[in-house]
Amino acid sequence: MGDKGDCMHRVDAIIALSNDGDRLFAQYYPDTKLGQDLSRQQAFEKTLYEKTHPKKGVEQQPEGGNIAIIASQCVVYWLDANTYYYVIGGVHENEVILSEVLQCLVSRLTDLMPSSSYDGIDKRVFLTNFDKMCLLVDDMIDDGIIMNTTPQELPILARQHL
Repeated sequence: MGDKGDCMHRVDAIIALSNDGDRLFAQYYPDTKLGQDLSRQQAFEKTLYEKTHPKKGVEQQPEGGNIAIIASQCVVYWLDANTYYYVIGGVHENEVILSEVLQCLVSRLTDLMPSSSYDGIDKRVFLTNFDKMCLLVDDMIDDGIIMNTTPQELPILARQHL
């Protein structure tokens, strides 16, 4: 469970980085230790990228979902050829629930955004369809509380807004 002592599952942030480490999307929730400090967020994103980006000469990580503890945060992440997606929770948050959020997000983005190849969503397409990412995250998470991880419902909700 989250650090609040309640029964609601929470996320601290949802982040998407390009394959060169640039921020494409970041939603940090204010009631978390990452908070609203931009320099702290940028340092955290740099650490995320450095710890999860496949290194040259090292066996590549498989595309797909992974989990790690980074900077005292539970991080579940999905790497594709063009975009890295991260769902961040407190160290005591249930990683299975965080993984459900991540899987739902990636699945719906793949359905809603056009992809030019099997390499995933490239930076240009992601930024052109930025509103869809915002709507999906808003439909899934409310002030850090996980509200919806049912993939079949999210495209309907996002399309109603567009």
